[in-house]
Amino acid sequence: MRNLGIWRALLASRLIGATIAIPHSGNWSLWSNSLMGRQIDPDFDMDLSSIRRLGAVGDSYFAGIGAGNRLGIPSLFTQSDYACSRYDGSYPQLVKDDDRLKGSSGEAPFEFRSCSDPVVDDMLSKQIPYTTAHQDAILLSVGGNNAELSKILNACVFQWIHITGFQKIFIELDFEGLVKKGADKFESWFGFRPKGWDLDKISRSCDEQLSRTERIINGDDYNHKLDWVISATKETLAPWGRIYWTGYAKFFGTEYTPECDSVSWTTWVHSLYKGSSTELAVLGAEFG
Repeated sequence: MRNLGIWRALLASRLIGATIAIPHSGNWSLWSNSLMGRQIDPDFDMDLSSIRRLGAVGDSYFAGIGAGNRLGIPSLFTQSDYACSRYDGSYPQLVKDDDRLKGSSGEAPFEFRSCSDPVVDDMLSKQIPYTTAHQDAILLSVGGNNAELSKILNACVFQWIHITGFQKIFIELDFEGLVKKGADKFESWFGFRPKGWDLDKISRSCDEQLSRTERIINGDDYNHKLDWVISATKETLAPWGRIYWTGYAKFFGTEYTPECDSVSWTTWVHSLYKGSSTELAVLGAEFG
């Protein structure tokens, strides 16, 4: 049965992906104000001053939620820096601030369109059409939300909003009353009421969510949508321009012992057992 789980993770493994660059420093999180180069890249051209226009389109992974300080001020404009939760320590922002992109005329114009929580349709309607043409380089992050990456993290790791199958049955016995109590508690914690509860979604097990994601990323609809984003992004490039499609970071290592079976990343129901953490590591190593 565990072999089936590993196979499922391998098939779904296009989801979380390889890191963009491997930093020289062991504890790089302390240094959020500069872009580090790859460890092994002898042919890399250090002079990037030919990039005079730079853009970034993508999801919350590119917006950089929690990386440094939130940009902008509260605004009614849904695509503003603040509304999109763009941060000054995000990967596109670090690229923009890198000295290698600054020629004699100073810093290159930068269009930061990445936004939290968009699916492909949002990128096609709210980001790419508003990106100025003739970009020398476009940084792109896409696919995670359509493939339900956040739901994998919810079901398999954090259980931000998650119930077991037994709890689902119990809730269904008094759905309206319990949901009202749950919504009241949610509002007391977070300051707003949830839009609604989908019991099927929040009771989905880790294996069930991995199977669902496998079906999504192997489906024609998902792959067609990625093609549409690439095609639309190409329209914003200069004739010599390039798209840099960034993979998702490796969240888990592969060296796990049974001691981790009792460790939970959540205050709620589940622990992260060795098998599931290994499957997630395989998933992370292959996607992107």
